[in-house]
Amino acid sequence: MSDITEPQTRLAEAMKNGTYREQLEALRDVLAAQVAEATSRDMAPLTNQLAKTIAALNDLPEAKEKDVAGDLRAAAAVRRAAAKSGLKAV
Repeated sequence: MSDITEPQTRLAEAMKNGTYREQLEALRDVLAAQVAEATSRDMAPLTNQLAKTIAALNDLPEAKEKDVAGDLRAAAAVRRAAAKSGLKAV
């Protein structure tokens, strides 16, 4: 899981000094990286948590300025992981 080092570093920094939105965005990026490399056994709980994190981001008051690129990266990671494991992405 070497691709998640950078998102994990950003998450640690956001947890120390970031806003709630920045923390959720960093968590979303970590989860997306984990989904991209997940085994089929780990796929369901990770995608569930990723969906909840994206929903929490969208529920924030300033969600109108949401990180569309980050959401797209997360969705693409889910699709790639689903294709790799033979599952259908939702």
